[in-house]
Amino acid sequence: MECNAVVQEGLWHSNARFTASMSRIMEEYSHPFKDDILVSTDTLTCDTPDRPKQWERVSKKDVKKQKKILKHDRQWH
Repeated sequence: MECNAVVQEGLWHSNARFTASMSRIMEEYSHPFKDDILVSTDTLTCDTPDRPKQWERVSKKDVKKQKKILKHDRQWH
């Protein structure tokens, strides 16, 4: 029975470390990055150079075009 308590305590500490690590990671990366294509999780749409589109309808060509525009804009700022 005592062995079970030791295992449970070890699992609790492991879970606490994991939770703390995930919280730090989420805090560090929970913002949009400069070149990201932002997809709304509410509507599953993203802005493209032409217009907002449903994410599943965005082609690889549109993504490349968006990245090219972002890269060009970044060079001028």
